[in-house]
Amino acid sequence: MERHRKQLANTLVLASALIAAVATFLLIPSLQAQTQAQPKGIDSALIAKANAGDPSSQVSVGIAYEKGEGVPQDYAQASAWYRKAAEQGNATAQYSLGYLYENGKGMPQDYAQAAVWYRKAAEQGKAFAQFMLGYLYDNGPGVPQDYAQAAFWYRKAAEQGYEAAQFFLGRLYALGHGVPQDLAQAAFWWFKAA
Repeated sequence: MERHRKQLANTLVLASALIAAVATFLLIPSLQAQTQAQPKGIDSALIAKANAGDPSSQVSVGIAYEKGEGVPQDYAQASAWYRKAAEQGNATAQYSLGYLYENGKGMPQDYAQAAVWYRKAAEQGKAFAQFMLGYLYDNGPGVPQDYAQAAFWYRKAAEQGYEAAQFFLGRLYALGHGVPQDLAQAAFWWFKAA
């Protein structure tokens, strides 16, 4: 009888170990699947609005693809959605498209096209686009180097509080590029940027 109890106890221990091993084997993949971040996709209502031509929705879809939010990152898709909205005059899409052209994301790098799209957004008052257009004129990629144009666009962005533009405008005043050399103006813009 004692021998049967020991066998039963050993059998129960083995059975428990076997059940635990099987449960672990079966449950771990299920738990891993639950804990891994699964792409949520883009909201179907947003996609429907974007497909219907709503520029704000098209920009949102473009951002999702550019950043890989809810979908795999895909710069080509981002640029396609930005272009749809940009061609309708959406300034956010225009400077986003300019940024993709400038950096060669989703398309071949093309500073001239970047300048075209930055200008469209800059003319609508987008400070980032004004700064970037000024930067292109300051350095010459995609447009002829023109310090006066650089100063013009930096000033537009600087007056909106865009700190990088304030700094670069101060630099132009310090060097006398595109504006009369004026160290007081340089200091003024540098202090604003600080």
